[in-house]
Amino acid sequence: MAATGSTAWRATRGECDGEAPRLERSDGGGSWSEVQIDAAAIYRLPFTEPSVGFVVGAGESCKPVVFTTGDGGESWQEVAADQTWAPLPKGEALVPGGGRVTVCEESEVVSLAPAGGAAAWAVCDDGRLLRGTSGDAPWEEVSEVSAATSVAAEGGRLLVTSTGEDCDGLLVASGSTDDEALGEPVCVQGARGALAAMTAEGGVLVAERQRWTSTDLTTWAPAA
Repeated sequence: MAATGSTAWRATRGECDGEAPRLERSDGGGSWSEVQIDAAAIYRLPFTEPSVGFVVGAGESCKPVVFTTGDGGESWQEVAADQTWAPLPKGEALVPGGGRVTVCEESEVVSLAPAGGAAAWAVCDDGRLLRGTSGDAPWEEVSEVSAATSVAAEGGRLLVTSTGEDCDGLLVASGSTDDEALGEPVCVQGARGALAAMTAEGGVLVAERQRWTSTDLTTWAPAA
């Protein structure tokens, strides 16, 4: 998921040899509209402005490519995926330079967040929160987050979301990309199933018809 201002983007991943991905856009979070894109799979959605950004996905023959748009998805241009990050199947990640690194050994990458330069964070489907680089060094386990759903990083701040039996919503924990410890998670009521993103102003959670925002990543409120 990606968010810029009141505009949010989300996608299903899809499979190169199976179900096609689905890309959607929301202006305000109240409703979603499908955006056409000729991708065999979608891995990540970085958007810098409401109508300007790119989609890291798979094109012909399942080769990683970047789809760029400057008009909100009305048109797309394909460029080589050699300067970006993206989670890939089989526990791997695409890294700047066009190479691949193993992130989650024996599990899948649930979510990946670039943290500036050659660094990034990831959560695996076995609950591990990892940090690493685009180099060959193994990724370091920082913590465990049961049922993690996403990780996001922006401006040195880290956001990790998960689900839990005692929370009728979404658990949100925050921290610093320079610190190994996450803060105590807070339960955002009603946000279960929401997608999380970070902006320069703070965090955003977007559900089917509702948005929550936070500037300090600990106090969340429904958006007007």
